[in-house]
Amino acid sequence: MLAELCSRVELPDHVNALSWSPDGALLAAASLAGPVFLLDGGSGEVRRELRGHDGGAMCVGFSPDGAWLASGGQDGTVRLYSVADGALKAEQPSGGGWVEHLAWAASGKHLASAAGRVVRVWSSRLTHLGGFESHPGTVSGLYWLEEEGEVVASCNGGLFRSAPGKKKTTGHLPYKGAIQAMAPSPDGRCIAVGSQDGTAFVWKLGSTRSFSMPGHQGKVRVLAWSPQSTRLATGDAEAINLWQLSGPGAGKEQPHRLEAHQGRVTGLFWRKDGLLVSTSEDGTLRGWLPLQGDKPLFTVEADEPLSGLVLSPDRVHVAAAGVHGRAFIFRLPALSR
Repeated sequence: MLAELCSRVELPDHVNALSWSPDGALLAAASLAGPVFLLDGGSGEVRRELRGHDGGAMCVGFSPDGAWLASGGQDGTVRLYSVADGALKAEQPSGGGWVEHLAWAASGKHLASAAGRVVRVWSSRLTHLGGFESHPGTVSGLYWLEEEGEVVASCNGGLFRSAPGKKKTTGHLPYKGAIQAMAPSPDGRCIAVGSQDGTAFVWKLGSTRSFSMPGHQGKVRVLAWSPQSTRLATGDAEAINLWQLSGPGAGKEQPHRLEAHQGRVTGLFWRKDGLLVSTSEDGTLRGWLPLQGDKPLFTVEADEPLSGLVLSPDRVHVAAAGVHGRAFIFRLPALSR
């Protein structure tokens, strides 16, 4: 079972964020040099260079229909491009400093942006529709609760919900720590966060039940749910912790620990077939079947620290960013059933 490095793309500066188009044909790369690059999802060839943000592009995201690409930058603006011709269609101030997070609603009707403590909700054409602009700390993540039509923002103080047409929060899950990462479970029933104090925490939505998972060796900055939403993987310095969150011992047992890398774990995701993939500052991408053993199925060397791990829609390719201005595209193996 082997994975392979398909392409190594040289870009002008460090890549801050990556995003796949819904059909996997394109990979968008936000560059610290300012421009946003559209890369071929297979070869990595640069298909288009989009007008840059002053100071650097920080985040990118394709609309669910693939027709539009949103970007946010250090200049404090949110931009909307036509994917078909690369034309800039709209540009709006974020209301804060650097725009570090963007999230499209699955319906494609709304886009949310986060800049500092400000979350703004936009229409699909960047008309300002509201949001909450006074979070108690810098927003560290965004995702949409599609059924409620609300966006969830994580920051110091917990999770805050905002909705189009409203300027106040519509809900709050308090948390005392400074949240570094957030991940909803695949079944939509839980939200996991990782915090600065070395703790991971999970809320069960619609319930008073929660799980606290302390004892990490540093900030918890990467999280990944198993396909069945029964286990949570957390990056713990050079290791990966696997927490059982279903059954009688849920949240009470010590985690299963994978001695994963020789550098800090920077990316994690869990594919539907059970394959867990990780990247690290040691410059490797590795694959695991955690329920079948503690040894990696494969290791691919990239020769520079990796971050920003994203899975393509076909679940065969993954992309990661290198620290020296490169984007990497890998091909993952299919697992026998």
